[in-house]
Amino acid sequence: MTYLKIYFPNGSFHTLRYTSLTTIADLIRIVLKGRLAPYDLVYSLSFALRVTYIGQEQQTVLSSINKNNIVNKWLHPNMTMEKVQMFYGIADELKFELRLRYFPPSIDELVHDKSTFGFLYEQLRIDYMRMKSDHVSINEAIELGSLEIRKLFKDLNSTALDKKVNMDYLEKEFGLKTFFSQSLIDSYKPRNLRKYIKACLKKYESLAEEECAKRFCLLFKNVWNWEQEIFTCNLG
Repeated sequence: MTYLKIYFPNGSFHTLRYTSLTTIADLIRIVLKGRLAPYDLVYSLSFALRVTYIGQEQQTVLSSINKNNIVNKWLHPNMTMEKVQMFYGIADELKFELRLRYFPPSIDELVHDKSTFGFLYEQLRIDYMRMKSDHVSINEAIELGSLEIRKLFKDLNSTALDKKVNMDYLEKEFGLKTFFSQSLIDSYKPRNLRKYIKACLKKYESLAEEECAKRFCLLFKNVWNWEQEIFTCNLG
């Protein structure tokens, strides 16, 4: 029996044991019960594992697949670890990531499954900051960042929130880049950026934590349809 790390969107991981006959579905079930909830999640089948090759290219190729092209490959739930390593290489040279891949027709359905919805929000928040924060309008960027701030300070009323939200405090405790892209930060003087953020927070001051997360997901979807997947293919 061997150990394997399953990574989450925020970079943390869960270590578990597996055998050659362990399936991808088994791995997902173990991780969900170990980290998200001790009970069966309503949308447990919405989760999937994807794999990326992170090792050094070897002289002996285990399959016809070029390992340098193994990036974010989705794994079928019935696939065993023996098959995974046969096609993609040894587990020590692969990075396994847990993602929420399948979504119900409405996000309102997902909100009732708090553990799954919390995972989705964190996944989208990190995807946004890593890949999309430089590709949205200034207004959208300020709104998305302000929703994150409001969710973070969920227990503060508007007066206390107004005192907390200043550039010095955010920079010291979290770093502005936690909420906004560097290009946006560089575009404004701190005083002006503070004014825009406070005005946006004023609009969201009555929102509860869950509603902030929901608004973030819906606003982000207008910018990038995270329910769709795009694949490249070769012709001929």
